[in-house]
Amino acid sequence: MRKTVIYNTGETIRFRCWNRKGYAIFRSLHRHVTIGRVCKSIADSALKKDKNTLNLENRRGGVDFRMQTEEEAWPPEGSPELSSVLFFLSAFGSSAAIKLTNIPEAPATYSHLFVTHKSGVTKEPHPHPYGCPSVFFVTPLFYIQNVMIEKLERKVHEGQPFTPEEVLQLTENAPLDALCEASHRITLRHASRKFDLCSIINAKSGRCSENCKWCAQSAHHPTGIETYGIVSKEECLRHARINENAGIRRFSLVASGKKPTDREVDTWCEHLAYLSRHTHISLCVSLGLASEGQLDKLHRAGAVRYHCNLETAPSFFARLCSTHTQAEKIETLRAARRVGMEVCCGGIIGMGENMRQRAELAFTLKSLDISSIPLNLLHPIKETPLETMPPLSEEEILRTIALFRFVNPSAYLRFAGGRSKLSDEMIRRAMYTGINSAIAGDLLTTIGSNVKEDVERIKETGYEL
Repeated sequence: MRKTVIYNTGETIRFRCWNRKGYAIFRSLHRHVTIGRVCKSIADSALKKDKNTLNLENRRGGVDFRMQTEEEAWPPEGSPELSSVLFFLSAFGSSAAIKLTNIPEAPATYSHLFVTHKSGVTKEPHPHPYGCPSVFFVTPLFYIQNVMIEKLERKVHEGQPFTPEEVLQLTENAPLDALCEASHRITLRHASRKFDLCSIINAKSGRCSENCKWCAQSAHHPTGIETYGIVSKEECLRHARINENAGIRRFSLVASGKKPTDREVDTWCEHLAYLSRHTHISLCVSLGLASEGQLDKLHRAGAVRYHCNLETAPSFFARLCSTHTQAEKIETLRAARRVGMEVCCGGIIGMGENMRQRAELAFTLKSLDISSIPLNLLHPIKETPLETMPPLSEEEILRTIALFRFVNPSAYLRFAGGRSKLSDEMIRRAMYTGINSAIAGDLLTTIGSNVKEDVERIKETGYEL
């Protein structure tokens, strides 16, 4: 049975060796832990330099544990031991790394603990039900987190591969300001400083056969939106000219429905040719699933780019839509590439997915080499299955943007639906973190943005148009 030696110096408690059994629980605590062994001289030296070590005391004076075993497993989730540990962790800020090991049969005399920071602030957690959880403190947390950021940022700059687990650990645990700064540096180094503004027209509305839970245009949801067939080419031209005169260089025809018929494709081709003759704006289309032959026609008629969102992580998509698959979407994107079109593909956040699933989506887009990634914030629509979804916090939005920027460093991260609910300050911070493109104007069935305000904000935040 391995022995764990615990030193009490009066001001700090130091462990010379410890186990690795409890590491996993820190993933959900916004804390980072490093586990290993160091010799006594190195540990002593580090403690002398450490200005953020903590003092652990009981009511009767300094803790003086001598030797205890460490072979028993970490308490399972939901156990009284773990509950006490979680409360214990909550007593601290982010100024010091917290490392724990399971020491069973701790004396009951040490069940009441005080935690005193160097600042003099003292906190008392709830008593441990079976004695004292063993705790020790060494490296300042901010130092560990900075090392994490620097390591992953270096990999991004050097084009080295990294795993979803690595970026997830960083985006979930790193201090928000430090994370945003790192994402900003990546944006400056790898992404375009020329802000890409595009606009769309809802050129065919409603009566969609698909059961997407977020969508107002689905015939499965009685949302009461206006429904109509393909609008005239003259109406499309009117919208295109308004956006072109406002300085927007890209205009997309967006249609409801699972896939266009061949007859509809012929109509869209006429619209594209007409717009090409009367404007200089770059043309895109978003018509759902399409065959390679249909895409080739659209491309030859004037469409430069095809848009088809994956919407969410592959592991989560089936929970939101069952009438088509992501595999069909991916084949449409690949077919568009084969005929010479650019592709645009992103998703919606805030539909009940977790950060791990957002990382999954980000890596899926990376594998498809997507250069334009719309990031929509869910705008809950009444009478859709997601109408009661709570809004995301600003912090979660920023962490998600940073995640996508780390994974897709050179891509256009495009603010799309839902941003009208954000404050001006939040939008500016998102642009600083990694947003370098946006959809301007009205957005299908929801209110979009004021183009003039967008242009002013873009210039003020240091981007070019």
